[in-house]
Amino acid sequence: MDIRGSATGGGTYNRRVLYVYAVSRTGAMPNVEGIDGSRRFGAASAGDVAAVFTAVNPEEFSQEAIDRRAGDLEWLGAVG
Repeated sequence: MDIRGSATGGGTYNRRVLYVYAVSRTGAMPNVEGIDGSRRFGAASAGDVAAVFTAVNPEEFSQEAIDRRAGDLEWLGAVG
């Protein structure tokens, strides 16, 4: 697997959580603001496909955190 981009460092988090925006054949980097408010995107490719992602804070975007906030319409609207 080939991983590239400015979001590959994972910050200072003990556990790495990736927010995946798209899976495509090109892995083209978007020119937009990410879910974390930054423009740091990474791409992980395997064969002919690539996933475009941002490393996010696991306290905010773990499955448990998302499950807790699933009923919060204001938060859901803010994250997309």
